[in-house]
Amino acid sequence: MSVTIQPIHIGEAIDNRRQALGINKSELARRINVPQQHINRILSNSSMDTEKLAKISEALEFNFFDLFASVDRRTEASTPTFIPPTPLSEKATSEKVTTETLSSPTSHFETTSPTMKDLTIQMLQEKNRMLEELIESKNRIIDLLEEKLSPRHEG
Repeated sequence: MSVTIQPIHIGEAIDNRRQALGINKSELARRINVPQQHINRILSNSSMDTEKLAKISEALEFNFFDLFASVDRRTEASTPTFIPPTPLSEKATSEKVTTETLSSPTSHFETTSPTMKDLTIQMLQEKNRMLEELIESKNRIIDLLEEKLSPRHEG
């Protein structure tokens, strides 16, 4: 397992997320409780205090900390895994898991924004495509091994 640290301009990432959500700068300022004049400074900064970034992550419902590092969990025998995004809303983090929640695999979609639903669907479709490719690859390897190991019928 290796960790790759990626250089990131956090202000640009925040601005991209803000625009994707269709939120103007004054609304972002209101959500994080700062004067509107501070927003331009935040968006131009390439780094940021973690406490402020956590507050912005909650306001924009996106974990910006995930952008800084990616963990390569691949091993020879492993398959890709999907790790769903961690909800940042207060309700989601304080809500206890119930049997009703567990019995409805789509219950989390009820409180998810349309953009997040679309992204989740796209990620699941990509995961399915990758799994299908892995199965095809595995089947080709099995066929090759069977062909190599089967006794040759020489007449």
